Amino acid sequence: MKYLKCVVGNRVTLCGFIIFILSLVGFVFFLLFLQNPNSNFIILTLLGLCSVAGLFFGFTLLFFTALGLDTYKVYKKTISHIQKFGKIDERYRALLDDCYCDQVGIKIAAKEMGLKKEKTDCNNPFADLEAC
Repeated sequence: MKYLKCVVGNRVTLCGFIIFILSLVGFVFFLLFLQNPNSNFIILTLLGLCSVAGLFFGFTLLFFTALGLDTYKVYKKTISHIQKFGKIDERYRALLDDCYCDQVGIKIAAKEMGLKKEKTDCNNPFADLEAC
C-alpha cells in the first residue's frame, strides 16, 4: 500500500504505468481485430502502431524511474529518519541525490509524518521542514 502511495506521488511512474496498461489493452484489441478478415486495414495499422509506441514509451518511463522503487526506498529511509530526529536536516538531504524520485519520496514522507513547510527558501523545496 505504501508502494502504491509512492507510485501515485511520482507522476512519471504513474504516467508510465497508465500508458503501459492502456497500450497493452490496445495491443490485445489489435490482436483480436487482426483475426477478423473484415477489419479496416488503416484503423488496424494505426491501432497496432499506437499500441507498440505506447508500450515502448510506457516501458521507457517505468525503466527510467525504476518502477518507482527509488521513490519508495527514499520514502522508507525518510520515515525512519524523521522518527529518529523529528525533522529533515541538511546533512540527510546531502546524502541523497537531487533527482525527482528522491524529492518525491521525501515530500511524501514529510507529509505523512506531519511536517510543515515554511516558504522561506524558494530554491530548496525542502527548506525548513520541521515537526508541527
